[in-house]
Amino acid sequence: MGVEVCLPTRWELHLPMSICAPNRTGYVFSGHIFMTRPGRQQELLEEVQKAQSYGISTICDPTVMGLGRDIHFMENIVEQTGIQLVAATGLYTYHDIPHFFENRSIDFMSDLFVHDIEEGIQGSDTRAGIIKFATDEPGITPAIQKVISAGARAHRRTGVPIITHSHAHNGSGAEQQRLLEAEGVDLRRVVIGHAGDTDDIEYLVQLLERGSFIGLDRYQTRSKAPHFSAGDKGARREANVLFFLNR
Repeated sequence: MGVEVCLPTRWELHLPMSICAPNRTGYVFSGHIFMTRPGRQQELLEEVQKAQSYGISTICDPTVMGLGRDIHFMENIVEQTGIQLVAATGLYTYHDIPHFFENRSIDFMSDLFVHDIEEGIQGSDTRAGIIKFATDEPGITPAIQKVISAGARAHRRTGVPIITHSHAHNGSGAEQQRLLEAEGVDLRRVVIGHAGDTDDIEYLVQLLERGSFIGLDRYQTRSKAPHFSAGDKGARREANVLFFLNR
């Protein structure tokens, strides 16, 4: 589980899982809980427990279709740790979409997202409380635009907030905002994820000025992704965090 986005406590959360208590959100982080290799369950349990030791009581998990979402595995982690978990619906892809969706409408995809939110995920009673989609280095392709539109329409029908994966180096967070706004989304209900991968403070301020929250995250990946945090750039990224904390 890589901790990603700290959501301010004033951000209104939709907590639909029966094991969540809306009056007990505490500190909230976003992180992925999924199996990346056999035998990882014990490691994940320990990481969740470590997060709890720092006061984290709720995790918003943006793991969706395309990222290996397994709601039953996630429920098992919750049962063993007592962590509150807000599950996600959506589709994670960088360029194309699965063949199943290619010749089906935006509204068809949106209906599936709404089903996760209102009925339950993967045949369970656990309902999604956030919507997730991604844009990365390829930018917003026609297929990705379809996913964004489907997510936006599901948001408008349910009121569930949106968290994105963005590629800060091509400014895709701003493009996400543009498309979401065109679909009638209130940008104050959106977190632009991975925005802090850049040291461009002007870009980050522009995202905030349009009303969204931003994800300043992946600082723990210095050894795995040195292009995020090497040398002066890493120092400037870390300075950006202090800049926002002191505003």
